[in-house]
Amino acid sequence: MNKEELDKIYDDRLEELYQLAVKEKEPATAMVILDKIRVMKLHLMKPAKEPNDTSV
Repeated sequence: MNKEELDKIYDDRLEELYQLAVKEKEPATAMVILDKIRVMKLHLMKPAKEPNDTSV
């Protein structure tokens, strides 16, 4: 598996955990997972850096 496939699997599992937290009425857990989903989506949207890229 490559990095993109693993990222997609991780994102899918976060979505499942979020739905479960909402179903079980765990708002604090749902909010934490929602934040992780947001960060993951931002990570997946940004282009990959070139190996010699020194920007931050």
